[in-house]
Amino acid sequence: MVKRSRKRTVLKILLWGSVSLISLIVLLVQVENWRGRRVWNEVRQKLEDAGEPVAAQDLVARVPHVPDAENFGAIEALKGIAMVVEDDPDKGEPGRIRERLQAVNVHAHFGEPRSGYQTPKAGNYRVGRKWNFEAWAAYLLDEAAFKEAEVQRDAKAIVGKFLESHEDLFAELDSANGRAKAVFVPTILEATPKDRMLISMIFPHGSPVIALIRALGLRAALAAETVDGEVCQESLMNMVRLSEAMANERTLISVLISVSSLLMADDGLHRFLEDQLYQNDAELVELFDAIGNLDYAVALDEAARTEWVYLVDSMNWFVKMRKQKGGLPKEWSNEMGFFRWMPTGWIDQNKALSCRILSSVVNRDESLYPGLLGMRTLFESEMDELQRRKARFDPTAIIASVQLPYMEKVIGNVAYGEAVRAQMETAVALERYHLANDEYPETLDVLEPRFIREIPLDPVDAQPMRYQKTEGGYLLYSIGMDRVDDSGAVTLDDKKSEKSAFYFSKDDYKGDWVWEISRSQQDR
Repeated sequence: MVKRSRKRTVLKILLWGSVSLISLIVLLVQVENWRGRRVWNEVRQKLEDAGEPVAAQDLVARVPHVPDAENFGAIEALKGIAMVVEDDPDKGEPGRIRERLQAVNVHAHFGEPRSGYQTPKAGNYRVGRKWNFEAWAAYLLDEAAFKEAEVQRDAKAIVGKFLESHEDLFAELDSANGRAKAVFVPTILEATPKDRMLISMIFPHGSPVIALIRALGLRAALAAETVDGEVCQESLMNMVRLSEAMANERTLISVLISVSSLLMADDGLHRFLEDQLYQNDAELVELFDAIGNLDYAVALDEAARTEWVYLVDSMNWFVKMRKQKGGLPKEWSNEMGFFRWMPTGWIDQNKALSCRILSSVVNRDESLYPGLLGMRTLFESEMDELQRRKARFDPTAIIASVQLPYMEKVIGNVAYGEAVRAQMETAVALERYHLANDEYPETLDVLEPRFIREIPLDPVDAQPMRYQKTEGGYLLYSIGMDRVDDSGAVTLDDKKSEKSAFYFSKDDYKGDWVWEISRSQQDR
């Protein structure tokens, strides 16, 4: 009897302990859920009071609306490019439009490209790389056809034939270059159905636009080779307008595509100005206005807003999916298994933290954090604190610590893009001055206000772009990623033979970001 009594007592104690433990866990989860809900509601209310977006419909309300007659992105060749019919990118009129643009992709002309043959690099004068027409012709033709072409030494004619086969598309783009703005109709945010979370947003037009811009870069380069200034200028205008439309999509991927596109236009514009292929001031004004429509600081701010709404949306999706029968998809469960047990309150606190970090970076005090690299400095300090919290296994920061760090590299790439854009705008103004005065100015100040509204700022430190008049032209530069003024020195790593478009925005690059015009005495 005594033994049975003891067993019952032990079982009661274990049962009581188990019930107490479960009750305590449930209570703690409820407390954490309450705390997280309170923190998230406070952050969300602050964002709403500040007029900041907290949901997808708020983002759509921020999209610029331009009448079709004034919108480069509303022409027949582009209208509806971001739309998807019945979740199938190939269906309907939007699919036909993308197919037409994708047809300019050099992957699929004059037969299949040679097996294993990589797409040739675009020209980039900043790293000393010219457009290689022989390589592009080889890429366009099958091996047998190119061998014959090599004997004829007719690579430029091959490239020209490829471009001529799409002249109707180019002509349609050329005819719309004078329109005031460039915004895709609808934008990707407007094209995403209201009942669909941003996490499932389809981005169908990135590849076709990249294909078109690459072809336009090739068109501008060939026109420069054949001294066809008109076609070169029209091609550059198209590239800049497409870059503008992509930047106005207000997502991080679209801003990066826009910057990459502008870097290709940068090479063509440099050749266009250095070889003086323009016919008159009006052509330069048209380029100047188009480049001035781009503002990567604004584009990045808007993309960051989209990103924090996206992050909130994705966390809401995770919570919703784990409540449903079957739970999270297997691939998500394996990678982010902590979502299986994480209290909703911890997820809410991660949502609040992600929004607080990104909104504080967007709305930073620019007197303390000037320029886009100032934005990156503030973000880096936020990431340092986030990583410390992650190291302490703080569950209210663990998701944010996984989802946010990539922004640091994005900001650096966009800062480089804005520096290039500012140099392009200033270079066109300098060329207009040269056309009027037969010389370049001693300082940039004299460009205002006739040739430029105000001198563009270096996105590194928010100071005016550095400028030096030289014997053969001029030097225009930003102090670069290391934030040290090297007087316009460029340092290239000879060990890296193939330099990407973002070579200069890498953290280990030491030197300035330089635009230089240098002509011989005969050219002058």
